[in-house]
Amino acid sequence: MDQSQYTTLRDVLATIPDPRKARGKRHAWGLLLTVLAGGLASGHQTAHAIAQWVVLQAEHLHASLPELTRLPSESTLLRTLRQLDVTRLEAALADLAQPQAPIRTDAAQVVTPCGTSLTAHAVDGKAVRGATACGAPTHLVRLVQHGQGVTLAQVAVAQKRSERHAVRSCSATAT
Repeated sequence: MDQSQYTTLRDVLATIPDPRKARGKRHAWGLLLTVLAGGLASGHQTAHAIAQWVVLQAEHLHASLPELTRLPSESTLLRTLRQLDVTRLEAALADLAQPQAPIRTDAAQVVTPCGTSLTAHAVDGKAVRGATACGAPTHLVRLVQHGQGVTLAQVAVAQKRSERHAVRSCSATAT
């Protein structure tokens, strides 16, 4: 693969539509999302912490993002997070996460003695660190296809021990 075949996180973030009105824009939408992604990747989980990180990393940000003429403030980062269309962001990031390696179909197939070909799947449950819904931890259950490592479906469950019950809704979503 050559460099032109790769998609970067920055390219994906540029596809997220800007919900702001034209008046008063100081920063490009994709640039704000890139700064937020950098802060989140550095382990900062709040707009306040990311704003502090931006100030501390100003020199590096200006070097790697030449179009960043002025650092975004905490209030700008908060407004960006409030206006962000999370559904579109998740869909764009899911497209980025698609496997780049050639798909091996033999690893995902199991042939029974009768000659029937079955596709193998796995169920994986995780507690999402740092994510809460009304103060309760968020638990997700994924249905993953073997061989490709592709998530076919994902649902939130109320409690970590109720993952078995989520299998039915995951498999219904995947079909």
